[in-house]
Amino acid sequence: MKAPSTRPAAVLGLDVGKSSHWACLIDRDGEVLDSAPVRNREAELDALFASAPAGTLVVVDQFRNIGSLAVRRARAAGLGVAHLPGLAASRAVDWLH
Repeated sequence: MKAPSTRPAAVLGLDVGKSSHWACLIDRDGEVLDSAPVRNREAELDALFASAPAGTLVVVDQFRNIGSLAVRRARAAGLGVAHLPGLAASRAVDWLH
């Protein structure tokens, strides 16, 4: 019997900004399902998180201050949250190119 996967169903990366964030939703196979801006407003974040597949992991580059609303709303939606500091994200992008 194969053990269940511990990988998230999808990853929703948020590049956090002051008034809006860039959201990129990627499925387990690495396919980009959506990539678009979302305003840093409770209702818009709630709609984004509600549209994400169950088991999605939300990854933010800023956990505090301007990222705190997104973190709180993701957790309220029952999604897991992880922090990837901006420098690490930048290095990962450099590695891909």
